[in-house]
Amino acid sequence: MKKIILTSLTMAAFAALVACKKNKEGADPKEELPKYANIETVKDVKLSLSYTVTSDATLPSTFADTVKKTQDLLNKVFASKDFRDELYKRNFHDSAYTKSTSTCFNRVYGSTVTGRSIAGKSVYDNLLPNTTFSIAVNIRKNGDNTTTLGSASACGTRITTNDYWLKLSEKRLAQRLARHWAHEYTHIRGYRHDSNVPSGYKWGSDVNKDPAYGVGDVVGVVLDKWTAAGLIK
Repeated sequence: MKKIILTSLTMAAFAALVACKKNKEGADPKEELPKYANIETVKDVKLSLSYTVTSDATLPSTFADTVKKTQDLLNKVFASKDFRDELYKRNFHDSAYTKSTSTCFNRVYGSTVTGRSIAGKSVYDNLLPNTTFSIAVNIRKNGDNTTTLGSASACGTRITTNDYWLKLSEKRLAQRLARHWAHEYTHIRGYRHDSNVPSGYKWGSDVNKDPAYGVGDVVGVVLDKWTAAGLIK
């Protein structure tokens, strides 16, 4: 099994590095900043991402580059005001209320949310308690099952991604992986789907109720917004 580890500069450090460079004509370095420098940030996020590949898995030849792009996108999204504000707008069913996940993280409930609901702000705070963190992924072949993108356990340590769908164009795949890995990382942070809760609290795959589906959806909303605005390619 081969392990690949990627590290990233913080967005602030990267912006500073670019800003220090002048072009040959001595132009204002601000003119050389990439468009995503206009993305407003609220955190100085530094994500490291590693992945392993099982011997029977099949990946595109450009997959390593795609993962680098995905990591870059996740850094930008998690650090951004857009991600925070969009997640703050939402409330979810709290799928982490059982004893099995009670020690995974400190659940902070919003004052306006009652019962088994949890505010989007709480999900945000639980998702990003630290600005430096890592995500580990194992990519595998999943036999004849071509309906599940991947999985992760509540309070686990690793994401599993099935290889059958990793055939999109590089641009589309990087954004889809960003959504997928954000979704699965939400499980690692303690949130489950309703298959593990009493029948009275079922909510299906509604992105406005399920925290993991919701986080993946928010990442997609932010990336679509930035793409439409020409802030990312």
